[in-house]
Amino acid sequence: MSTSELKPCPFCDGIDIRITRHPGAGRGEHHGEDVYSMGCYDCGATFPNRYRGDLLVVSWNRRAPMGTCSPQVPHTPAAKWRENGEPDPHGSSYNCERAALPMGDMTDDELANAVFMHGNERPSLAEMMAGKPMPIAYLTAAKERIRWLSRKLMEAQRGATTGEQQ
Repeated sequence: MSTSELKPCPFCDGIDIRITRHPGAGRGEHHGEDVYSMGCYDCGATFPNRYRGDLLVVSWNRRAPMGTCSPQVPHTPAAKWRENGEPDPHGSSYNCERAALPMGDMTDDELANAVFMHGNERPSLAEMMAGKPMPIAYLTAAKERIRWLSRKLMEAQRGATTGEQQ
């Protein structure tokens, strides 16, 4: 399997992408089969394991290029309640520092990578007992972070508009 056909990292545009073979590491219906993983050694992003190395490369390359948005949607509101002039349904829950959020010690990139990597895992009972975070923990942290960031963005935009009018 060649890494020369790989696209750059979708997170940092890095090119130091490596594929690792894990002999006999398969679980479940793939018990004992070889497993392949890959990661970017420029930013630390990793890609979920696959049981066929050739599919790993295809999956890695099948994603939108960095910085692209769909031109088909002219405007998607960050919050319909805000667009409709309604009060924030979460009250002041997000009037806090980022560190006070679930997994608030992670950067936005670290949290995004964690959701990408672990959001669909099924940890064993032993892993859960050892304290490995459940996938729902990453997903909940991402949901909270998105809501928090949305409110911070609106604050910043309001501040910029107010500053321009003065």
